[in-house]
Formats: sequence, C-alpha cells, structure tokens
Amino acid sequence: MNKYTDKQWKLFGKQEPYFGVLANEKYLIKNITIEDKSLFFKSGLNYLNNVIENIQIHYDKKFVIKTALDFGCGVGRMVIPLSRKAEHVIGIDVSEFMIKESIKNCKEQSINNAEFIIFKDDSSILNNKFNFLHSFIVFQHIYPKRGLKIFSKLIKNLEKKGVGVVHFTYSRDNYVKYIIHFLKNKIPLLSNVINLIKKRNFYYPQMEMFIYDLNKISIILKKNNIEEFYREHTNHGGVQGVNIYFKK
Repeated sequence: MNKYTDKQWKLFGKQEPYFGVLANEKYLIKNITIEDKSLFFKSGLNYLNNVIENIQIHYDKKFVIKTALDFGCGVGRMVIPLSRKAEHVIGIDVSEFMIKESIKNCKEQSINNAEFIIFKDDSSILNNKFNFLHSFIVFQHIYPKRGLKIFSKLIKNLEKKGVGVVHFTYSRDNYVKYIIHFLKNKIPLLSNVINLIKKRNFYYPQMEMFIYDLNKISIILKKNNIEEFYREHTNHGGVQGVNIYFKK
C-alpha cells in the first residue's frame, strides 16, 4: 500500500474537493448545486451538535470550546460550525486546494476567527495548544504507521482537561473492495485503466482506506495519561470505525 497518500489528496483537492470529503455523487463538481452545498455544510453542523451532546453527557456539561483544531479540515465542513462555537479554529489539511476552498467558504459566511495551515509532518502548528481536537474520516486515508505518529503529536498538544474526538477505521465487512485496492497498488497502471473504464480522467486520484489497530491507539492514549474513553461506532460502506472521545 502507498504509505504516503498526500499526492492523491492534493489531486482530490484540485479535482473534486467536496466529493473527496463526502463520497456522494451529488457532491461531484459536475453535479453539485447551491442546495447540495448547503446540505453539505448542514451535515457538518448536525454532526458537531451530536459530538457536543456526547461530550456533555460523558465528560463535562459545561465544556466550552476555546481553541479548536480540525485535522484534515477539507473544504471547511467542520471548521465553519466550529467557528460559531469556538473563540478560534485552526484547520489543517495536506491539500492547498482544499485550504483555498475553505478560506473561500469562510469568507462567504463572514467567518473571521478561523485560520488554515497546509500540513507537513514536521509542521510547527503541532506546537500550538488547543482545548478541542477533532478529526473525522481522515486518518482512514493515512498509512497507519504515519497516522499514529501524527495522532501522538496532536494529543501531546491538547491542553489539560481538553477533549478530543478522533475517528479511526478498524475492520472491513467487504473484502472485495480491499482486494481491488490491493491489486491497484500492486499492478502498475491498473487504477488508471479502471479510471478509463469508468469514463474518468486517466489520472483520477485513488481513495485508499487503511485499517488501524485499536490496541495501539489505546496505548497512545494511556501514555498520555488517558485511560478512560468513550467509543461511538461508525460504518461507511462496510468499513467499521469508531469515533473515540477522550478527556486529557
């Protein structure tokens, strides 16, 4: 498997920024309407409301987001609703095209308390402190060895009593798709040929999905003195995952 998928996500940011965030055909550039775009951002608000409700139930009824970090912010689907609840929001993404679209979307909605950073593994932004760490359907596209290192860095900079909500995938129900992805990475140009069969651009990017070992994630949490956490299960097209809620 490709250990560094940044190139693919830069292409998604350039070619299909909304579909790259939510893989629904109505969010393809050729299909998306003003109404679709509105629904796209409304889904982010609904999701965030659910997240905050869970935090209040399991950790702190009076928890207030001061500085939020959204890792893998894409086009601002979560940054925009977060900016209305937090004092300051930091959106990080590997794609400069996604970042540009995020900035555009924030300007359209008169949001001025958000900043955006293009991510690199040695990014100095990871030295900044924040009291809310968020990442949803992002780490699943990062090779696990690299993803776990990033996760460790992020947790270390979460403030004491800060809350994290981070999503990881851990198993597959459908191994046919896994085999296809495996073959795409083993057979040169196979993915490009499949693109042509599907009437896509020859260089259309591939959306790789990786599986994480939840035991390794638990070890990272424990090393940061986090022994209790709440898990909310997810299922995206037969790929099982969890939203892990934790308080430092």
